[in-house]
Amino acid sequence: MLSNVHTGFVLLWSIRLIAFLLHREFINWPEWHAKVREVNRRGSLQSKCTIWLTCSAFYSTMLYPCMKRIVTDEKTAKWTLLGKSGLLLQCIGLLVEAIADYQKGEFKRIKGNRNKFCD
Repeated sequence: MLSNVHTGFVLLWSIRLIAFLLHREFINWPEWHAKVREVNRRGSLQSKCTIWLTCSAFYSTMLYPCMKRIVTDEKTAKWTLLGKSGLLLQCIGLLVEAIADYQKGEFKRIKGNRNKFCD
């Protein structure tokens, strides 16, 4: 059951992140989309590949524990205090990240704050 909870948190995080990025790029800040297209146009293939490989490695290492737990026999897999603490930290991190993105979005909506740093 805890393996499913862990995988569910990763799934929720990914859905929240993609929703935030799409909302920011197409609804909240359409000028950003034009900037991204310009950077994409000017970027070299080598820099794009480096970014893709780095992101792929990051997301693979984040997803690996979920996949490992799913294929491991539940009778032999033990959720120690460290693993349960990790689930709690994952839940808190998801909540804090969502709140921070909301606060940043609200700050950026205020006229004159578009290019300022939200602290």
